[in-house]
Amino acid sequence: MEKKFKFTNERIKALPANPPDAKGTDLEVSDTEVIGLKCLSGKSGNKRWLLRYSTNSGRKTSIAIGRFPDIDVTLARKIARKHLQQIAEGHDPKAERDEIKKIPTVSQFFWDIYLPLIKGKNKSWKLDQQRFEYFIGPAFGDMRFEEVTAAQVQQFQLGLKLRKRHGKPYTPATCNRILALLKTICAHAVRLGLVEVNQAAKIQLFRENNVRTRFLDLEESQALIKVARNYKKPAVGALVIMLLLTGCRSSEMRYATYDNLDLDKRTLIIPPEQTKNKRGRVVYLTDLALETLAMVPKVRGNPYIFPGIKKGRPICDIRFSFRTMLLEAGITDVENICVHTLRHTTASNMVSAGFSLNEVKAQLAHQSIQSSERYAKLSLRSIQNTSQKVSDLFQI
Repeated sequence: MEKKFKFTNERIKALPANPPDAKGTDLEVSDTEVIGLKCLSGKSGNKRWLLRYSTNSGRKTSIAIGRFPDIDVTLARKIARKHLQQIAEGHDPKAERDEIKKIPTVSQFFWDIYLPLIKGKNKSWKLDQQRFEYFIGPAFGDMRFEEVTAAQVQQFQLGLKLRKRHGKPYTPATCNRILALLKTICAHAVRLGLVEVNQAAKIQLFRENNVRTRFLDLEESQALIKVARNYKKPAVGALVIMLLLTGCRSSEMRYATYDNLDLDKRTLIIPPEQTKNKRGRVVYLTDLALETLAMVPKVRGNPYIFPGIKKGRPICDIRFSFRTMLLEAGITDVENICVHTLRHTTASNMVSAGFSLNEVKAQLAHQSIQSSERYAKLSLRSIQNTSQKVSDLFQI
């Protein structure tokens, strides 16, 4: 059989399989057009391309090009010539390819480096994990960072805008959270020297025009409290009431522990690590607040006031329960309301009831008491009075 000839697709297709009794694994033939280009036919009949060459140091080696017919003769020659040009310029294409293989893909980087890093720093790491699994991973997971282009990121962003959930398109805010995660992952890769440029950073976020302005009026708030008092999950019901009474952020109250609760002083300390501005605050507990906390059964071994299902952990996600309570309270436009709406509700009803701006800001801890230079400093007694008036506001 002729071992050296001008390759054509027809001749490569007709190339026989290597005989089962042959000593070697593959039958090898050479192209007369491109020096070093080989086609190897295995004993099963599968055919693959190979370029054999010598490095500048004289070491003989080879680099795989791909399989036939996925790569035809024309493309195989084109790739081989490109490699030969690299060799002529002093590069070793196989060594460079092996080096590239050491660089993690976007998916490998996320699971092996990025996610373990943020687990200890970011309480919302599970949301990042979900966003990567459902959106970023399928689009960029198999790529290396240097392969990601700004045009691809732009196309990815536009694709998000066309997606729907429960029949409704994703809001600009939802799309932005996903793209922001991709930007952050790429930025971390840049810091570690895996890529020189963060291509995702070149794409601007969508303008967010979906800010929720909805809040519950007094009548709706009182109806919700009534439902929450009798909700089948006492800890969840109590949490909703406490969010309304205090204006705390959901995470601040969910992560509250018994160590920070002083029933004698009627205070709950929110430590700096649980607040948005990393400054601690004191929440004064009214009679209604104390009654609400008494609704929650203690769980042995769980330090959290609002214990979750998982052992030793706080309540995690109350969105479904919150939606159920809203509907039971006769509040039907649930798509316009989220748990954070309770914080807006506290502020809005305080303003409507004639509270001063200083009292509202102190109650919601928009500025810490210790460094409250922009706003009037309030004494503990003033905070107690404000909390009591808020409690009276929602009393039913």
